[in-house]
Amino acid sequence: KILSLDFMTLKGLFSDFLHNFKQIRIDENYNTCAARKKLTKTLNFFILDRNIYTHGNLKLVLPDSKFVLEVVEGKKQKMYMEINNDILKSYLDVSNDLRKRLSYIQSVFVKSIQN
Repeated sequence: KILSLDFMTLKGLFSDFLHNFKQIRIDENYNTCAARKKLTKTLNFFILDRNIYTHGNLKLVLPDSKFVLEVVEGKKQKMYMEINNDILKSYLDVSNDLRKRLSYIQSVFVKSIQN
């Protein structure tokens, strides 16, 4: 069942878990609502960007030799977003940061169920 859920639904479930998980709420990195909300907000934006990269159409604009993603906004309006090394590096940096944070939360969870 969980494998059939989309990323935003999973993010919502994770958000509920994060805000209610007692052991993470006492952790110095996540002991405030603002800190937990910052993580879920970052995850939300990451998923939105992921959706753009996944569903957009990559195009090369000549003679500028720029890559753009053609994205359909609201199922009607086409939008174009330039893709460059800085944007991709930023996306990967956020990805790596989220991976570390989620791995840490997972380790706290595993420890909590082992005790």
